[in-house]
Amino acid sequence: MARWINMAAAAGIAAFLALTGLSAAAQQQIVGTVEALAGKATVESGGARLALGTGAVIRMGDVIETAGDAKLAVRLNDGTALNLGPGARFAVDQFAFDPAARKGEFVGRALQGGFFFVGGRTESMPGAKVEIRSPHALLGVRGTAFFAGPIDGEYGVFVREGRVAVTAGGETLPLSATEGTTIKAPGDKPQPKRAWGREKIDRALASVGAR
Repeated sequence: MARWINMAAAAGIAAFLALTGLSAAAQQQIVGTVEALAGKATVESGGARLALGTGAVIRMGDVIETAGDAKLAVRLNDGTALNLGPGARFAVDQFAFDPAARKGEFVGRALQGGFFFVGGRTESMPGAKVEIRSPHALLGVRGTAFFAGPIDGEYGVFVREGRVAVTAGGETLPLSATEGTTIKAPGDKPQPKRAWGREKIDRALASVGAR
């Protein structure tokens, strides 16, 4: 797989912390780094908007944003790989990885655009919570490599490895490896699962810099 996985005022900072539910100490926790970047990207971190570059750190509570022609790859501390495509916004709401205690958690929000997620060691922990919420669906993942994002005028989810539970419109659709679905609009139910053709898979992965 390619390496592309692929408020400044005090009142604004307080509002941001209240929305995420994170303490100031948690906001400082480094959870990963930018592994590769083509184009421009920024991060909303601790009340400031900063330019990102290769090697930049990502902290708990950060909101990552890519420009309309950019692709970004992030590697989290447990080995999780996250690719963001052009015009994406992604929030890292919760991340915990404790191998000694065999505990792990990752909760993110795909606010806009497409992404490709490859789960790291957190997913192997007993009872680990790994989920990503988008405007279209809640995605519960396990042992997973999967794409989610805009494709062919709809919101698509395709699982390359592992399992993803797609919850949307009051319905949960379990997907396994090689299966995909689409959601026409926020609030709609996922379409019946089916195998995606190679051409569609390739377009989906290429849109976020993955293979």
